[in-house]
Amino acid sequence: MAADSSTNLHMTHADEDLYERGQKGAIFAIDQLYNALKVLKSSSSKKNVITVKWDGAPAIFVGTDPADGKFFIGTKGIFNKEPKVAKSEKEIKSLYPQQADKLIHAFKHIKKLGIPTNEVWQGDLMFTKGTLKWKTIEGKRFLVMHPNTLVYAVPKDSDLATTLLRADVGVIFHTTYKGRKTLDTYKASFGADVSKLKKSNKVWVDDAYLEDVAGKATFTFGETKAILRNLKKASALVSAGFDKIKNLMDDLPSAAAGVGIKTYINSLIRNNRYPNPKTAAKEYTSYVEDYWKEKVISKVKTDSAKTSKTTAMKQFIFDLNKIEADISNSFEFIELINNIKLQLIGKFNELQSMKIFVEKSNGDFIVSNPEGYVAIGTGAAVKLVDRLNFSKHNFDVNIVKGWQKAT
Repeated sequence: MAADSSTNLHMTHADEDLYERGQKGAIFAIDQLYNALKVLKSSSSKKNVITVKWDGAPAIFVGTDPADGKFFIGTKGIFNKEPKVAKSEKEIKSLYPQQADKLIHAFKHIKKLGIPTNEVWQGDLMFTKGTLKWKTIEGKRFLVMHPNTLVYAVPKDSDLATTLLRADVGVIFHTTYKGRKTLDTYKASFGADVSKLKKSNKVWVDDAYLEDVAGKATFTFGETKAILRNLKKASALVSAGFDKIKNLMDDLPSAAAGVGIKTYINSLIRNNRYPNPKTAAKEYTSYVEDYWKEKVISKVKTDSAKTSKTTAMKQFIFDLNKIEADISNSFEFIELINNIKLQLIGKFNELQSMKIFVEKSNGDFIVSNPEGYVAIGTGAAVKLVDRLNFSKHNFDVNIVKGWQKAT
């Protein structure tokens, strides 16, 4: 499988799709938020569904190599120039030495599930034999999965706890790839039909779909009206100017890739804030100049190289200034989209049956929510994530990551 737009290695946040796909991305984000709102009211169609983002690790890819008919397993290494596709326990140890124990367990049991021979499935590995633990949290006993940042807690006396204890492997599948004679022809589609699989007590397997949500967590009439009003405001901001922003970002030289708008927004989120649409356009220009001087111009030694880099910076800032109004509109757009997204996330969080926590280094457990959700439309999808909250967990050195315990 080639690492191109058909692979599911990267998915855009709903509030940033405009920077990746311009006007088309902005319209898609609006459509998916509108569809997500409908999901809470009635059953969704197959073309417009919501899935839960599970915080598993590592991401695994499993299926049959059409070139030789052999079952394989891999992580994102299958997208390397020389794909790391393991078809035996020996190859797993050679290609993935640090993750060999987990992948061998997964390989041995998942190959028996009967994934269709013309498909490759991607999923999140949630646990392997020996990694499930009993924990007392808030005075109650739970069986926990802790593959990455989030801790998934299942009540001791539940049927699910019994099922998990029998299993050697737990995996959530979320993407299906199909192709022809070679893996590099395979294309991704969101979702995986786990009903196709054979049953095995040794594998706890599920898909990521958020099912049967209609009417279980609803907005009031006033809340719905406010969301629709904000969607209308966001729609009014969409213009060809968003394509101008996308094109400018696409034309950035590789040495200055860090000055992109998305990188600027991420720098703010790491500092626990979103861009202020009233000031962000000018603040972004200052960010560009500071970054370019520190990370680009200062890295070259000759006067001619410095002059060349400085000229490139001035040209980029000149081009930014020409579309400052469009950039300001984009920041207003993402504020509206983000606010709607957070309201939807809040309702979807109410539907979660599994307890979720993060573990502090002192042993305390703090209540959390899923990493987020994915809104799937026709041929594409966007992430719905509370970025401030999840970023806080990811960058908090006092939060224990599950993979750290295994190293």
